[in-house]
Order: sequence, then C-alpha cells, then structure tokens
Amino acid sequence: YYYAKRQLQLALATPKWVNIEEISNFYANRPEGYEVDHIEPINGELACGLHVPWNLQYLPKSQNRAKSNKS
Repeated sequence: YYYAKRQLQLALATPKWVNIEEISNFYANRPEGYEVDHIEPINGELACGLHVPWNLQYLPKSQNRAKSNKS
C-alpha cells in the first residue's frame, strides 16, 4: 500500500516536460549510504515540490529520515 501510494505521489508530482532520464541518473548515481531527498517535499503541508532534478539532493539516511516532510 505505502509503495503504491508513494509511486502515485511521484507520478502526480512529475511534470510531462521533465527529463526522466536525468532523474533516473540521479537515483542511479546515489552515493553509498545516502538517499535521494526532495528539497521541497512532494507532499508537504504548505507547499508541494515537483519531482524534478533541481528539487533532488543526496542526504545521509539518518538525516533524510529525521527531515520527514518538513521543508
């Protein structure tokens, strides 16, 4: 359920004009021990970010989990 919900959120936050290959490469080049994080959360309370390359960053797993949906 949670995986399907997350996939739907990503699909809805991904504009049709975005370069999907660029996003895929960002995920593929993730350093060991890091996770891909949305700088502006795609399901934030006050604002919702897009699933685009310039809204992605690498964060250590512990930092990303502590961040939650706070922007």
